[in-house]
Amino acid sequence: MCNRRKSYIGLKTEVAIDMRFDSSFALMQNDLIIQFENISEDMAKYFCNKYFKSDDFDWISNQKGGVLMIGDYYFSLETMLDYLRYKYGVNKMFEHYDYALEEAMKDEYPICIRDWKKLK
Repeated sequence: MCNRRKSYIGLKTEVAIDMRFDSSFALMQNDLIIQFENISEDMAKYFCNKYFKSDDFDWISNQKGGVLMIGDYYFSLETMLDYLRYKYGVNKMFEHYDYALEEAMKDEYPICIRDWKKLK
């Protein structure tokens, strides 16, 4: 009988600990999401100012960190980061963007941003 009681108390304690962990994890998760969205917004502003001299952009479906629309151009966050990471100038960025769009329209896979710069 005592063993069952101890098990029950132990289980109850474990559940309480799990609930505290889940609660703090949910708060941490929300903080991380907010930080990601803020950083994505800052990255988009920087990208648009560098390549378009404008900060007039929108996120598709208002999902920060997803796909950015500026004028008639669309960029995923990953694509923006790659253009910045590999130090594309304005002309090279638009050259690659046009090339990638043409390849996609032919159902071909364009050369990635990293490798395309090496080839040009």
